[in-house]
Amino acid sequence: FGSSFLEVRASGVHKGTARAMLQDVFGERLMGCEPTWYQGFPSAYYNDSHRAFRKKCRDFVETEMKPHADEWIKSPEGYPVSLHAKAY
Repeated sequence: FGSSFLEVRASGVHKGTARAMLQDVFGERLMGCEPTWYQGFPSAYYNDSHRAFRKKCRDFVETEMKPHADEWIKSPEGYPVSLHAKAY
């Protein structure tokens, strides 16, 4: 599918499905490469609580881990164990 709402709609996809397809799209767009919910298609199992948890995890990695990753890799102690407590 194309990247715009009109392109997806022109392909004959239902309006609600087209909107879902264009939000939170990740991974390869090739058929069978990723789970369908990962590409924005409706799912009975994957919902807003999953998206919120994924966002929370990504935000944690961006703010608490990525800025320090290089120094942790170079350090013989590795990452601080206190990171576990922050994650929970």
